Amino acid sequence: MYKLSWYLLDDLNNPYPTDDMYAAEALLSDADKRRINLTEMDIEGHKISISTVFLVMDHSYGQIPTLYETMAFIDDNSAGLGKFTKRYSTREEALLGHQEIVDSIKQLPLDLLVA
Repeated sequence: MYKLSWYLLDDLNNPYPTDDMYAAEALLSDADKRRINLTEMDIEGHKISISTVFLVMDHSYGQIPTLYETMAFIDDNSAGLGKFTKRYSTREEALLGHQEIVDSIKQLPLDLLVA
């Protein structure tokens, strides 16, 4: 059976496993502290936001920990643009992936973004 794995960030923003669910929940509720990158742009009058965050909980389900996620949103819609959602194991991968998604979105017309 899979056990949830919680992670915190040290002073250098390196993730480390923890059993302290209270500290993990506190970090989980602090979006600003978990966000490692945010890009906002206007495309044809629509606000596009690309956000990359530290997830706090491992989303790999027993494989290499997946601790970061990038999502894109249009006009503050919390559902996001699913085709631009990616998860990563390391902060470095997440930062690179964030920029790749930003670059991809900049090249697409609005109708392809929301299709």
